[in-house]
Amino acid sequence: MRHIKQEYNYTIHFLSLLENEEMVDYYSDQLKFLKNIPALQFGPFETDLFFISEIEGISVKWPPEHDENNLLNERAFFLSLIYNNEFNITPCNKLAGQVKIIDYQRINDVLELNKVPKEFHGPKRSSKVFFVTQEEFQLFVNELKSKDFYSKESSFTTEFLEEKFKLPFFIKNFVLQQLRPIVLGKLGRVKDESGNIVKL
Repeated sequence: MRHIKQEYNYTIHFLSLLENEEMVDYYSDQLKFLKNIPALQFGPFETDLFFISEIEGISVKWPPEHDENNLLNERAFFLSLIYNNEFNITPCNKLAGQVKIIDYQRINDVLELNKVPKEFHGPKRSSKVFFVTQEEFQLFVNELKSKDFYSKESSFTTEFLEEKFKLPFFIKNFVLQQLRPIVLGKLGRVKDESGNIVKL
């Protein structure tokens, strides 16, 4: 039997919300923001942290208003990512250092999940948005796009990444604290009585 030592493993990939490159050219420069949105997958399962560019007016009202049936511009597409994904990071100097949550009921109302057949329902979840400064966000994105992540998909352990980058520290100190116990368990980790993430 092969034993695999579980670490905080990350897989870097770049999401394209367009089906192919030709669509980008066809719809002109206005939609090029839909290409190569960085996402970081941690652990041997599909839990992604999306790196979403600055969203206009995000600090004005929370949760932000959103119409899933009216995705006509960059702001609407980025808000759709936030509503559809559990973990997101985006820059906003006014909110930097905060974690904002959109609760399940709000997501249900906006995405009209009650109209989706139950067999297609995932776990009831909130959406968590980690706000950082513009400088931090650009630093993190540059790290993801560095030569060490030259290929479209690369996988490294936390220990390797910590030797060169700042992002792993942010993930350990902020993102992992927000993971549900069952997800932490899949990473071979648990939160102790003091709130620290430790190995099982």
